[in-house]
Amino acid sequence: MNIPASAHIALSRQSAISPFLLEPAIVPGLGPDLDRVPDDLHEWLVWKHRVSALREEVRRSCEGDTREAAKNRAAEMRLCADDPAYFLIMYGVVFEPRKYRDRKPGWYRWMLFASQVKTIRAIQFAMNAEELGRGDLIVEKSREMGFSWIVCGYIAHQFLFSDHFVAGLISRNAEKVDRTGDTDTLFYKIRANLGIIEQVPDYLRLPKWMMPAGFNAEDHSLLRLITHPTKTNTIVGETTTEMAGVGGRATLRFSDEAARFDDFDQAWANQGGTSNHRIAGSSADTKSPGFKILADLGKECIANPQREGPTFLRLDWWYNPYHTQEWYENEKARFKTDPHYFAREYELDYYAGAGQSTYPRFSLIRPSNSPYDPYLGRLWCTIDPGLADPPAAVWIQEDRAAKRYRIVNSFMGRGGEDAEFLTSIVLGIPLSGLGYDYGSYPGLHDLMAWTGSLNRAVIYVGDPAGRNAGGASHKSFYDGMTTSSRDMSGGSSVINVRTITKIEKSGQGDARSFQNRRTAINKLTHRMDFDANPGGIMVLTALQETRYLQRKEGRTYQSELLEPAHDKWSHLRSAVEFWAVIITEDEQIREVTEDITAAPIRISMSGRTVA
Repeated sequence: MNIPASAHIALSRQSAISPFLLEPAIVPGLGPDLDRVPDDLHEWLVWKHRVSALREEVRRSCEGDTREAAKNRAAEMRLCADDPAYFLIMYGVVFEPRKYRDRKPGWYRWMLFASQVKTIRAIQFAMNAEELGRGDLIVEKSREMGFSWIVCGYIAHQFLFSDHFVAGLISRNAEKVDRTGDTDTLFYKIRANLGIIEQVPDYLRLPKWMMPAGFNAEDHSLLRLITHPTKTNTIVGETTTEMAGVGGRATLRFSDEAARFDDFDQAWANQGGTSNHRIAGSSADTKSPGFKILADLGKECIANPQREGPTFLRLDWWYNPYHTQEWYENEKARFKTDPHYFAREYELDYYAGAGQSTYPRFSLIRPSNSPYDPYLGRLWCTIDPGLADPPAAVWIQEDRAAKRYRIVNSFMGRGGEDAEFLTSIVLGIPLSGLGYDYGSYPGLHDLMAWTGSLNRAVIYVGDPAGRNAGGASHKSFYDGMTTSSRDMSGGSSVINVRTITKIEKSGQGDARSFQNRRTAINKLTHRMDFDANPGGIMVLTALQETRYLQRKEGRTYQSELLEPAHDKWSHLRSAVEFWAVIITEDEQIREVTEDITAAPIRISMSGRTVA
């Protein structure tokens, strides 16, 4: 395909391109002359005209009570059952309420773009995958790519042709899932391709001979529910909360606009326990950062095929053949007063409008294969107690031979978790009666299985705020961790958290000062590796997301911005910062010690070194 000039810069920033986009878009049922859907706009328009004619010819050949028509219908049912792309091209419809390019508002035959066929192939791959977590699909997508229509079209196909299929649909609010008469809802798109939207013209609507026998809208198409009259096929609209996915079992669950979905992380974890396959799609947004974490993990899986994680697809704006360079410039001009919106929605820039980056060098770092290695080096657990906010813990391992540090795992709470609960996580010892549900924290069971298996000493460091005494017992948070760890382990694994408040060796100053913490972490940035597991990616995301507050242009401010904005990532970030302060201090001490303990150098009277 001819990629617009402005797209090459964006392509260079991607860590991996989905292999589905590199393959030709083939729809075998269309026959040898039409089976390849072109990427190029002009070639696609010619293909579209020819396929539209074929579509009408085939539909006419299936009408009537003749033996030939019955034979043709049977053949079409087989072709449709074998390939959802063929079904949507030959029988699908799409609604466009805007004056769009060369078309007036209205209903149209669904002539898939090449990228849309490739998206269907990605869905099919995920639906057949059973290993390494590839049965889930994460899709980053620019606006106007038709992704929601594609997933809804696929679900309509499975409803018609599978024998046992249950789909759960979730969006950022219930009205986006289904609302009577709303053309923008997921259920409206599905109903349109099931032939049960009366506004669809008869000549475009799904033919009656393809609809399930005995199906009628009054009985089988209700609010947020579509049922099959003869098969165990159901489409359900689910609650748009953190409880999404907790209900009945499903073949597939689809989360639309996932990056804007409140409590997406928890909903995604819930769905994993009740569904074999999960699909989440969204443009760039940080309201629900868990989506970006999954997308980054999916990119790493493309680069490292043995890595566990979801199937991943990124649909940039240029994969729509109508989106030329001229289109890009015109569309960007329309959003001149809100360039950040354009950058997020069309260019997939998660950080647009979020303020100046505090740690810009982390934006260049990608997750890598840097797991915990029991034979490598020292292991730290650095803690931010959170107190009234979410606590955080990050595990970092030293690779002394390479003079590097691996961020191997992390935990982030929701807010208000006490010292005893955090201690049980850090030690990997689950307890009952704490008032917390371990299973409600995504990935926590796997994390605790790992921390509980650590057969080595762990060095605990953290934010000095954890030393502040409070509460009726007058104990600090870290005192609580020490006491709890002694009780839980019988004294074999006692947590003593090291903190520093004064920087001595690397320059006088307050270790709690953000500027000193920032200086410390900047010294280590080029030596830090982030393992491509959810915990490692979460820490990298926290550092990439750290922003100063956005300042409005043209306004004068009395003071310099000295602190980044406080958000859900602040505690993971500060845990790493306080670790960095301690490490830079220790490295200064180590260098001095190594110099002192090295073999003495003797100088002869002539000035030469003597062994």
